[in-house]
Amino acid sequence: MSEYKVTWAIDIEANSAEDAVNQACDYIKDGSSQAHVFEVEDHQGNKVLIDLDDDTTNLVTSKPIQVAVVIEGGLVQSIISNLSNVLPDQVFVIDYDDDGWEPDDISPVIQSDGSMSGAHVYSLNPECPSIDLAALIEQFD
Repeated sequence: MSEYKVTWAIDIEANSAEDAVNQACDYIKDGSSQAHVFEVEDHQGNKVLIDLDDDTTNLVTSKPIQVAVVIEGGLVQSIISNLSNVLPDQVFVIDYDDDGWEPDDISPVIQSDGSMSGAHVYSLNPECPSIDLAALIEQFD
């Protein structure tokens, strides 16, 4: 289990700092509260905004998002990111090198010019790095 810092902010007009805190607490406790957007920070300093009403997660960080695609034998084996809390739920791989695939394994892919190309399309669930991604990336800085 990991530890997270969860922050919620609101602008309040009040007579004092203590009054502002009391108003904020009352607002959160109110059953009709709209306090559903939170900033969450993990132990590595990665921050995301989570909107419970919108079912969205938005990155809030100055760190660059770095992604690595692991390929072996010409096939994508995994997709990893330096920010474990911003991985998409699913990534689609579109492989236009369709040699060796059965016709049923080829999907039509509409191109930007409206033409159609055949490709082997499959999905992967991204994962946290099982390699030292930071050390690898440092080699290219």
